[in-house]
Amino acid sequence: LYDCATHATRGTYCGGLACRAAAAEAKKTVMEWAARILGVSAGDLLAKDSFVYIRSSAGGDIQGITVKDVISHANENDWGTAVGVASVKAPACPPCFLVCFLEVDVDTMTGEVKLLNAISAGDVGTPINLHAVRGQAIGGLQMGLGYGLVEESIIDQTNGYVRNPSFTDYKSFTALDMPQKIHTFFADTY
Repeated sequence: LYDCATHATRGTYCGGLACRAAAAEAKKTVMEWAARILGVSAGDLLAKDSFVYIRSSAGGDIQGITVKDVISHANENDWGTAVGVASVKAPACPPCFLVCFLEVDVDTMTGEVKLLNAISAGDVGTPINLHAVRGQAIGGLQMGLGYGLVEESIIDQTNGYVRNPSFTDYKSFTALDMPQKIHTFFADTY
């Protein structure tokens, strides 16, 4: 199926919504199977901690079955596969807000810029994977530094051709160009 790409925050937010919808569909199948096994309607069931419970068990005894046993029973009886499929177009992709600060040393004679320290801070909502969010913030900082300090497409004015069309000739920022110290901070928001 068509997908415009997974990039930046889209992976977790948009892809996560599709995974959630597919999981709900698979859960519906498991609950229907459990209802068949337990002889109740699916609406009378509650799933929690890998167990499917009957909501109001008579006499106070908890009645139910493990999800593993539901799946095993379904497989033994050829009921199919508990799988969910979903295609979700997210209503929006919530923005994140980042700010960067740099401490630099500039040689006013040569124009050489030395990056000493950097801070990248953001309000990104609830990070699902803090290491990935930190990587995004530092990657964005690296892209901005490259754009601002070294990247330039050189166009030959006589024929319109790009004179530096490959990474051999086109300078971009590498890990070695980055500041020695990069601090990241994220707001505690939902």
